[in-house]
Amino acid sequence: MTQSYSQFHDGTFVSVALDWEAAECTVLIRLHDGVKTLHWRNVTRLALTKTQPWGPSSSVNSLTQYSGRSYVLELQSGDLLEIDADELEIR
Repeated sequence: MTQSYSQFHDGTFVSVALDWEAAECTVLIRLHDGVKTLHWRNVTRLALTKTQPWGPSSSVNSLTQYSGRSYVLELQSGDLLEIDADELEIR
């Protein structure tokens, strides 16, 4: 099953942080109504690129959850942030 989080399209990717010991990842995305925090728990994998194959951009193209634990944040630069985690909380 795939779930799309369309509210983040065209938001600005601000930062990513990984708390290694707690196995938690936090991403900040600036939207028109303020900064949203995406917080994943029980992270087992975090992979990201900054090669900008589509050109420079810090805008979000999409955030998608694939088959339970797998999340992909795609930037409009073509870069990907891939996270495997048990739970996503949006604040």
